[in-house]
Amino acid sequence: MKYPLAIVNQLFNIYGANIGLGYDIICTFIRTLSWSSLGEKTVAFRLQGVVPSFHGHVHNWACQTHWHPMYMEGVGLEDFEGCEQTFGRSNELAGNSRLSTPFHRHQNIDEHFMFRDEDKFFASGNFIFENYRQAQEKLKFNSEALDRLAQELGNADYVDLLTKLSILYLQIADVRTRYRTTASQWVAMNDEVCRFEEENHIDVCWTPDSKDYNDVLCMMSEWKYHQTLDNLKRLVVQRPFELTKLGMNGVGM
Repeated sequence: MKYPLAIVNQLFNIYGANIGLGYDIICTFIRTLSWSSLGEKTVAFRLQGVVPSFHGHVHNWACQTHWHPMYMEGVGLEDFEGCEQTFGRSNELAGNSRLSTPFHRHQNIDEHFMFRDEDKFFASGNFIFENYRQAQEKLKFNSEALDRLAQELGNADYVDLLTKLSILYLQIADVRTRYRTTASQWVAMNDEVCRFEEENHIDVCWTPDSKDYNDVLCMMSEWKYHQTLDNLKRLVVQRPFELTKLGMNGVGM
C-alpha cells in the first residue's frame, strides 16, 4: 500500500484540495488512508474517493451507492477508467517489442507513452467539448424524464394514500361490526345474569370484591383441579390396558 499512499501524497502536493480519486478498491483503501499519516490531510483536503464505473459493478450494492460515480455528485461523465484504457492501448507494444533488446523495448515503451501524452493533450479540447455537449444533452433529456417520473411518483403516492385510506375505512367498519356484535352478546349475557339472579333470589349483584364471589371462585378452582387430577388418573389406568392390547405391557415402556 506504500505506492498508492505515495501517489495520494503527490496529488495533494500538486492539486491540493477537492480531488476525485478513482481506485478499484477505494472503498477499503480509504480506511488505510485514514489510518496513515495522511489521514488528517485527507479530511482537510476533502478527498472524494470513487470506484471506477467498470469495476464498480462488481462491488456489492451498498458499496456502489456510496462509491460508484453513477451515484456521486460532481464527477460528471467521467468513468475513472483512464488507467485501464492506457494499459489496453499499451498492449500493442507486446507484439512489436517481444523480440527486441531491453534497450529497444524500453525505447518503444517510452516513445509510446510520450506520443500518447501528446495526442491526449492535442485532443483534450475536443474531449472537453464533447463531454460538455453530452452533459447538456443528458441534462435536457434527463430533466424531462425526471419530470415525468416525478409526476408518476406523485400519482403513485396519491394512489398509495387512497389505498391506506380504504384499508382504514375497512378496519373502522370491522370495528363497528365487532362493537355491535359484542354489544349484542353483552345484552344477551346481562339478561341471562338477571334471570339467574331472579331465579336464585340474589338481591345484590356479586362483584370481584364481594365475599360470596371469591368463595365460589375458590371452589371452582378446586373443582377444576380435582377434575384435572381425575383425568390424569384415568389416563394412568388407561395406559396399561392399551399396552396390553398391543402386546407391549412387558417391554418396560
